[in-house]
Amino acid sequence: MALTDFLPEDWFLTLPRSVSSIWWGGTHRFENGQLVLQIAYPGGSDDDEKYTEIAIDPATGTAIPRETTAWRQALAIAKREAIPVRAAQAAHIEMLRSPLVAPDGVRDKRTLHWYLTEAFQRLDPEWKTAYPDTQVLDRPESEEYAQSRKWLGGALSREPLGDVLGIASYDTANLASVLVLEATQAKVGPLRGVRVYATIGNADQARVAAAIARLGAIFVQLDPGTPIPQRPERMPKPDGSLPDTME
Repeated sequence: MALTDFLPEDWFLTLPRSVSSIWWGGTHRFENGQLVLQIAYPGGSDDDEKYTEIAIDPATGTAIPRETTAWRQALAIAKREAIPVRAAQAAHIEMLRSPLVAPDGVRDKRTLHWYLTEAFQRLDPEWKTAYPDTQVLDRPESEEYAQSRKWLGGALSREPLGDVLGIASYDTANLASVLVLEATQAKVGPLRGVRVYATIGNADQARVAAAIARLGAIFVQLDPGTPIPQRPERMPKPDGSLPDTME
């Protein structure tokens, strides 16, 4: 049985979870001929230990919720907590359906890491099996600029964690200059054959491509002014569900 066979959808959506798991259950038992499942409260975290119970008839698979105060409270919590979850899901579906636009004017580096990963999944021929190693160069005025530049230089001199290296910055002109300089000083060999995606404008495309080619890598321009369309295989279905390739 799937969790949604005996839990309301709102509850399922708000169960505590990690990247790979749903932390839905506690200690289960047989009692008076029924399988009694401990169900995690909605909206909690994976280290919460607050449960309510539901009984399953093992002969028929019929779920019998226990009409307790805890069960009714959990239903109310699930209904409330599901509102932002559903809103986030709707925003995600809209993002998948829309052309990808490079972040502009935002100082959150996580947004650029996300952009590089989404661009890779829309453009790379090995989007199903590979994953990008992403590097973000801070703005020159940032306190973390020197460290981010050091990390970028190191990334050009070693094999990436994945088969692809993604590089981004909100200051794309400075990124171009740094890439050219760092690529001339980097060790040749570790990036041979690696696809290097970088947020570079058209004015700097040629010199960055030449610098990356020196390392034996393949340069792929992510022009901040050009939205990236979604590949058909990742386009959500008309009902809003994800395609089989993404489930």
